[in-house]
Amino acid sequence: MQFTSKDIFIFDLDGTLVQSVEFDDMLYQEAIAEVIGTRSFDTNWESYQHVTDTGLLSELLARLGLAVTQKVISDVRSVFFDKVSAYLEAGFECLPVPGAIDVIAALQEAEVPFGVATGGWGSTARLKLESAGFELPRFISSGDDAISRSGIMLHCLQQIGGESEQAVYFGDGPWDSEATKELGWRFVGVGERVQRSADFALADFSDSTWLDAVKGKLTPGAERSATGPAS
Repeated sequence: MQFTSKDIFIFDLDGTLVQSVEFDDMLYQEAIAEVIGTRSFDTNWESYQHVTDTGLLSELLARLGLAVTQKVISDVRSVFFDKVSAYLEAGFECLPVPGAIDVIAALQEAEVPFGVATGGWGSTARLKLESAGFELPRFISSGDDAISRSGIMLHCLQQIGGESEQAVYFGDGPWDSEATKELGWRFVGVGERVQRSADFALADFSDSTWLDAVKGKLTPGAERSATGPAS
């Protein structure tokens, strides 16, 4: 897989930049249950059409025969933010994926355009990024901006001002892979779940080949490349 000086890098958040998948899912389910008054709902998120905070909640409510209203979505979002805040304030950690802070810092230093496109809501996304030690990116698109993952990704690219052929997306979930196929973007898989579906595969961002490409070749106006088979 080749990278060029015209590329725009867009990153998923949970499981890609920060190690938050387990506590995020736990607290998301708690927030939903607290607002709607029941825990009797399907948490096999891969069975849902849109694996985003807004998309999952909307379909979950519809499956239960409950009204999908902005008030319910807003209430769950607020309770979820409070729960994540309390979790972190209690001393639990939201750690960066190994090497991720170095990669983001290298992109910022080289003035390479990039953004974060997460299916989560923006308030909790920013909270997790800051807790993990990241400098907040200029461009963050979230479940507040679209219901579908591909819509969120496209919103981020449009904010940056790029074209689809420039976009490279980094993600850790099968829904990330599907969204890149839908949009015609290149896909870098991070972690074990998406190694086979990725154009380029990384265990994490401490991969020396990727870091060499980022730190040594990502300069404005210069070609940058990294090659490696998806395993």
